Amino acid sequence: MSQGRIAKVLTSIVKWSVLTVGLGVVIVGSGYGIMKATVPSDEEMVKRIGTIDQDHLDDVRRKNKLIIEAIIANSKSDKPVWNAPTVEDIDKAAAAESRRGKA
Repeated sequence: MSQGRIAKVLTSIVKWSVLTVGLGVVIVGSGYGIMKATVPSDEEMVKRIGTIDQDHLDDVRRKNKLIIEAIIANSKSDKPVWNAPTVEDIDKAAAAESRRGKA
């Protein structure tokens, strides 16, 4: 192949690569923008529904926090996964700790 032909092929490859990446950025950016425009925040969702009990929401948030704490504790533990503390174990320990703190 001649030098001119190789340059044309490489130029074409670079052009199509840039166009493909640009199109991908537009598609992903559009999806992100649509998601941000349509998905409500937690506070907006509570206002819209209105029938959710705030105590129930606080309980669900507390349980989610306990699950995350259990995952973090299990990841730092050297114990096998079947011997690692469960969410219930952590919940009981937190309840006992709060009882000791109040007493």
